[in-house]
Amino acid sequence: MNRKRWMILAVCMLVLLSLAACGKADGGDASGAAALESALRQVRDKLDEAKHDEAESGSTADDSEPEPEKTPEPAAAAEPEQSAVERIELTRVPSGVDEYAVITGYDAAENTVWSFETPRFGVTEMISVVELGQRGDRYYSKSTPCERLETWLWRITTVVCLDVQTGTRLWENSDYAGRATGFAFGDSALYLCGQYGPDFFAVSYTGETLARIEQFDPNYYWASEIELRGDQALVYLYGGTPNYDDPMIFCVDLHTYAVSSAADTAPAGQSFAEQYRAVLLTYPAEISGYKTKYTLYDIDQDGTPELIVHEDVSYYYIYSFDGEQVIPSEKFYWNYSNGLYAYDGNGLVVHDGGQGFMRFEYVEFYTMTGHQLEWSEELMSSENYTYSEIREYLDTLTPIDNFIPITDDSYLSNS
Repeated sequence: MNRKRWMILAVCMLVLLSLAACGKADGGDASGAAALESALRQVRDKLDEAKHDEAESGSTADDSEPEPEKTPEPAAAAEPEQSAVERIELTRVPSGVDEYAVITGYDAAENTVWSFETPRFGVTEMISVVELGQRGDRYYSKSTPCERLETWLWRITTVVCLDVQTGTRLWENSDYAGRATGFAFGDSALYLCGQYGPDFFAVSYTGETLARIEQFDPNYYWASEIELRGDQALVYLYGGTPNYDDPMIFCVDLHTYAVSSAADTAPAGQSFAEQYRAVLLTYPAEISGYKTKYTLYDIDQDGTPELIVHEDVSYYYIYSFDGEQVIPSEKFYWNYSNGLYAYDGNGLVVHDGGQGFMRFEYVEFYTMTGHQLEWSEELMSSENYTYSEIREYLDTLTPIDNFIPITDDSYLSNS
C-alpha cells in the first residue's frame, strides 16, 4: 500500500474515532449511528478513489519506498605491468663434455624479465649456440617499449626465433643443418652461411626456408662471411684461394637465388660504370676494421675516369676502361692513406714513405701507359729536400681524397 492511501486511511480513522466519541456523549441515539454510517461510506469512497488514482498514474517516485543504498564494491587491485626488456644477454655454460647457453632478458634496472635455457650439445671445435641479434622496432623509452621484438640464434643445425619481451619461442627452422659462421639481416629474410656448409641459406622472418645452397664451387670452401649489397648477397669463401686474405667471392641474386662469381658479374661490352660496379663486388666491404673505399679519377685525361680502390690501410688498386672491358693495373702498396694528388695531364702524384726510424719521404710520379698505371719518376725525396720543402710542394697540388665506401653506389650511379 502506498503512502497516499495510508494517509487517507489515517485521517478517516481519526474521523471515525471522533464520531464514536460523540455518539457516546449523546447517549448513542439514532442520529449518532447515522453519522457513523455516513463517515464509513466516505472512508470507503476515499479508499476507492485512491485506488483509482493509483491505477491511472501508476506508482510515482514520491509514493515508492526508497531502495536501500548499495555499498560500493572495492576496486580490484591493478596487476603490475611487466617491465620492458631493454637488452638480451647470451651466456654460454660449459658442462664437462657438453655445453649449453642461457639467454636472459633484462629491463632498464637490470632485473631479469625472462630466461631461456637451450638444450645441451656436445663440445666441438665450433661454438654450439651463437646469438644472431635482434631485428624489429626499436625501444623508444622505458615507458614506451616496442610491442614486439625478435631475437634469433642458431644452435647446431637449427635457427630459433624468440620474442624479446616474453622469451617465448616463436619458431624454429632445422633446414639450415650447418654450423653458421656468417649472417646478415635483409629486408624480408635472414641470410646465413656455414664454414662447413651450407654456403648459403635464406629463411623468412616467419620461419619458412626460402633457399639452401650447399656448395657454390667444389674448389672453394669455408664460407665465413656474408654481406648484402642491393639485391645481391656476397658470400666470402676463404678455403681454396692462394692467399687466405683474398677470399673467393660469390654473388647470390636475392630474387632468383642464382649464383655467380663476383669476377663474372659484368661481361665485356657493358658500360664502364657497370663493369666498375662488378669490380667493387670482388672486394670485401671491410678488412681489419678498415672500410674498403673507392673513387673515380681520370688519370690519363681521356674522358673516362679510372677506378681507384683503397683497401685496408695501404693497398691501392687501379682499374681503367678501354671502351670494351676493364683493365687492371698491379697492386700498389703506398703507406699513406691520403697520399694521392692530381696532376695536370696524364699522371698521378703519390706521396709515399714514412717507413722505419729514418722516415724517408718520397714524392713520385706515375703515368697511364696502355690503360695501366706505371711508375715514371721520383720528383722529390727527403734525401735531397727538407720535410718543409716537400710539404710546400704538396700544398700546391690538389689532393685526391674523395673516397667513399664501396657499398655506396652514388659515384657510379651518376656516371
